[in-house]
Amino acid sequence: MTASSQEIHLKDYLRVILKRKWIISTFLVIVVTLAVLSSLKKEPFYRATVRLSIQKQNANVVLFPNMAFPLYDPDYYQTQYTILRSRPLAERVIKKLKLQESPEFKAPPRPKFSLDIKTPVYWLLKKVKALNPFSKSSVAKGVIKPFNSKKNGISQGLINAFIGRLGVSPMKDTKMVVDLRFTGRYPHIIAKIVNAVAEEYINMTMEAKIEVAQKMMAKLTEQLAQHKVKVEESEIALQKYKEKKNIVSLEERQNIVVQRLSQLNALVTGAKTERIAIETRYKELKKLANQPEMIESLPSILSNTMIQRFKTDYVDLQRRYSELSKKYGAKHPKMTELRSQIGLMKRKIALEVKKNVNSLMTEYKVAQSKETTLTEALENQKKEALELNRKAIEYKILERDAESNRQMYNVLITKMKEVDLSSDLKGTNIRIIDPAQVPRSPIGPKRGFNILFAAFLGVGLGVALAFFLEYIDTSMKTPEDIKRIQIPYIGFIPTFHPNNHLELIVQEDPKSLISEAYRTLRTGILFSGSKASPQFIQVTSAGPQEGKTITAANLATVMAQSGSRVLIVDCDMRKPRIHEIFGLPNARGLSNLLLDGEDGFSLIKETKVPNLSILTCGTVPANPSELLSSKRMQRLLTLFAEKYDRIIMDSPPVLAVTDSIVLSRLVEGIILVVGAGTSSRNGVARSVELLKEVNAQIVGAVLNNLNVEKERYYYSRYYYYDYGKYGYHAYGDNGNRKKKKKKRVIRPYYSKRLKGKSINPSKRENLRKVS
Repeated sequence: MTASSQEIHLKDYLRVILKRKWIISTFLVIVVTLAVLSSLKKEPFYRATVRLSIQKQNANVVLFPNMAFPLYDPDYYQTQYTILRSRPLAERVIKKLKLQESPEFKAPPRPKFSLDIKTPVYWLLKKVKALNPFSKSSVAKGVIKPFNSKKNGISQGLINAFIGRLGVSPMKDTKMVVDLRFTGRYPHIIAKIVNAVAEEYINMTMEAKIEVAQKMMAKLTEQLAQHKVKVEESEIALQKYKEKKNIVSLEERQNIVVQRLSQLNALVTGAKTERIAIETRYKELKKLANQPEMIESLPSILSNTMIQRFKTDYVDLQRRYSELSKKYGAKHPKMTELRSQIGLMKRKIALEVKKNVNSLMTEYKVAQSKETTLTEALENQKKEALELNRKAIEYKILERDAESNRQMYNVLITKMKEVDLSSDLKGTNIRIIDPAQVPRSPIGPKRGFNILFAAFLGVGLGVALAFFLEYIDTSMKTPEDIKRIQIPYIGFIPTFHPNNHLELIVQEDPKSLISEAYRTLRTGILFSGSKASPQFIQVTSAGPQEGKTITAANLATVMAQSGSRVLIVDCDMRKPRIHEIFGLPNARGLSNLLLDGEDGFSLIKETKVPNLSILTCGTVPANPSELLSSKRMQRLLTLFAEKYDRIIMDSPPVLAVTDSIVLSRLVEGIILVVGAGTSSRNGVARSVELLKEVNAQIVGAVLNNLNVEKERYYYSRYYYYDYGKYGYHAYGDNGNRKKKKKKRVIRPYYSKRLKGKSINPSKRENLRKVS
């Protein structure tokens, strides 16, 4: 949004405010008056305040002694604020001070200017009081209303009134210090009330603490009896289980079983290792059973001392046999003996090897049997260990249950002693820091603030209503409204109230603001486009009663006054009025020329205005649309164009009949008269749309019957551009203009301020040229 557009919008807002200033003023006066009456009606009221210190007390210390609690707990303090404004506390104070009979809670006497509840003024007064921010603390909120229900002999209305006057607010810097306030009409009574509230609050807190302790003691006693039974039952169950399972010392037995299991596990491992070693040697011997030479080479054979000695002897015999074989023959007795000894030695070695193999086999079977036995013993020990573990689990469960019950029983005994001790203590976490004093000066009503607030409220409501009325008003009021429907704006005509002598105001009062407006309109029409100024000009409007006929008559007059030969033709064959404005007969006219075919100039009448002629409507025909669209009408206009410089035609409203649409095709320019504040925006837009559908040439729109005083702020800038800096009345007067009787004519805004001042001669000459 640019700065210029924003400035225009702000001016538009100011224009709406100035236009509807009486609505705003009315609202302002009404609301301020009601505020004044309301403030005068109220009695002075006071406020007494007592200051309390509320320290959070750990209510669960008994149950949770090792748990740390925060010093400030928002939920705790909100609860205390609620208790301070609770109904039970209010009932205690009311009973204690017997406030049922107190004048503080009785309705005050009605003032002399009291308003009837049935009047609309009283209703508006209640609405204003509801909007007043101080109304909640006013005395009116504390008046007892007629409630039928009672509780403990106290009216519910009295309790509501009491709570309504009681206020609680923590201090800004610390939430642990609280201000307790009470508002009322009698200073001594409210000071006594607020102090009583603080005292009863402390007493109620103490009573609640004792009551809680008593309830807790009863609960603990009940729980203690229950847990005592549980302890006895759990210990009996544990003892029965020990007897049933023959358990003396479960832990010692578990240690023995574990030790034995460890030893068996080591023995099984050693037996398995030994059996594997023997099995390996045994399998090697079985593989070499058919290869004696290979068997003898086994490590177990080689390590046998007997076999090795036999082999040594065998080698010696072989050596001797070899030596003797060199000396003796094979059959020599020595050789035979040696062969016999060698054979015997072989048999001994073979027998010894066989014994070794049999010994190894026996050893393998023994190792295998030993491993089996130890493995079975290990498995049995494992089963015994598992069984013992199962017994231990059940035993631990029973033992733990018994121990838990014993501990809970001991805790309950300890808590009962603590609760009993705490119930005997009379201390409290709440104390009064500053008791309430009797207030010396009232706090309300704040008449100045109420009136100021009412003034702002009245102005706000008035402005809101003004803009609402402006929003729902769809009439044409400003040049911007005309420009929004995309047609040129060529001027405005201020409001005046014509009678039979003043309808032709440019002739009767040529120096008036209205006359100058018509001359400005003439200038706007003549210079409306780049082409030559239109010769045939049609004046029409969207609807009736918008001033098109008076506009056509005065426009034709100012054009004739400028020296042009002007013919005004009354083409409104529905309701002709041109002849009435100029005081001429209407027996024969345009309709007769079109119907009878007479000479075109025979029925034209001259007027008192030089250069201005009139062709009245004549007899009202039955078919005006057909007459206006006839060829005879075209020939007449061609004939008139030869003699006159300007032909002004007054036509019916566009939306009423089709005559204006038919006639718009015969003219060179159309002036659309828009009634300011009366013409509908949709109606004018529809009229423009109908004219554009037949390609009519719309010169522009003129805003007629404009209340300049009402729209003075908006149109002050138009005065400057349309009439010069000083207004038309000041031009040429030099302060010598004679005073006339006041007429119902709107005077220019600037002429009132500069009345009697002279004007620069050059500016006077410029205005004369424009006129």
